[in-house]
Amino acid sequence: MYVTCKVNRAAQGLFYSGIIHNDNDKYTFVYDCGTDSPGCAGNMSVLCESICEFKSQIDKKIDLLIISHFHYDHISGIQELLEGIKVDTVVMPYTSDIERLLYIASFDKDLTDNERTLMENPASYFAQCGVG
Repeated sequence: MYVTCKVNRAAQGLFYSGIIHNDNDKYTFVYDCGTDSPGCAGNMSVLCESICEFKSQIDKKIDLLIISHFHYDHISGIQELLEGIKVDTVVMPYTSDIERLLYIASFDKDLTDNERTLMENPASYFAQCGVG
């Protein structure tokens, strides 16, 4: 067994990933996925390039997605990451409705509708993405 971990390029933000290789099996994880840089329009941003590279190394499945907190530069790439990918488990901190609303208010000008939905109701957002 061996592990490969990587702090992926995300400009100003965080996208950390890893793959645990065990014989013929892979266990993949992602810790945060976001940037303060411009969005993924046309897949030209640094973060989107990193997401595409990561997705090419996995079998359309992330075993564990960890979200440390709901700051924009830690979640803005989640939608791109989840496209065409199955996620088994998401771990995130409990954040009260008021805290999430404050996050939304502080980042509102930068949020897409999907990012706003993720912050408003994370459990519903991930359920709609097929996470159990």
